[in-house]
Amino acid sequence: MHRLKFLIAALAILPILASSCGKTQTPVNAPSNPAPSAAPPVNPQSVADSAASQEQVNQGVTDSSEAGQQISADNQTPASPTSTSPLPGDIPVQNLDSRLQEALVNFHKAADKVDRSMVAIDVAKLADDGVPKPQIASTLGYMLHDENSVEVKTDILNQLGDLGDPAAFDQIVPTLDQHQPDEVRTAAIEALDSLGDKRAIPLLQPLLTDRDGDIRDAAQTATDSLNDQ
Repeated sequence: MHRLKFLIAALAILPILASSCGKTQTPVNAPSNPAPSAAPPVNPQSVADSAASQEQVNQGVTDSSEAGQQISADNQTPASPTSTSPLPGDIPVQNLDSRLQEALVNFHKAADKVDRSMVAIDVAKLADDGVPKPQIASTLGYMLHDENSVEVKTDILNQLGDLGDPAAFDQIVPTLDQHQPDEVRTAAIEALDSLGDKRAIPLLQPLLTDRDGDIRDAAQTATDSLNDQ
């Protein structure tokens, strides 16, 4: 009797056990971060080509800048006379005749060298209107030492030489410097000759052996002329 009860109980439990054993656990996988993509390999030749291209661009910018500066230097108008170191015989601009002050303004405004030469010639003519020659010499000196054009410098030196006033001497002498163009130095020697100031003789002596033949000849002519006066 007891065995029968046990068998019935066992049969009743068997389906339950079978049901429990059939169930499976689904594993839960933790999310994983995707691996970062690898950087593309660096091509050394590409880097070198890029650097070379940039260097060419930089060089082109530099060359263009230098060319622009050269063009600007060739075409620039004279600087203001206030930037020039005063010479012994200089008269301050504010103390010059008003016509000379106006001429200086016009000279520094003129972009064309022919116009600047004409202003210098007109200044020299003011001596006939009673403007003191020392003032004219200072005005021409301001123009001379601010000028960039060889032709205009030569024209100004001619006017200083023809002025016939000792005040012109100090304005002419600096243009004998060896760093000046040879044409300007020759014009300065001839201006001193025209001026007739014997103070020029010792200054001309070293030029008798100058490297430039025209300067040697001009210095010899001027020295002989001044010695004969």
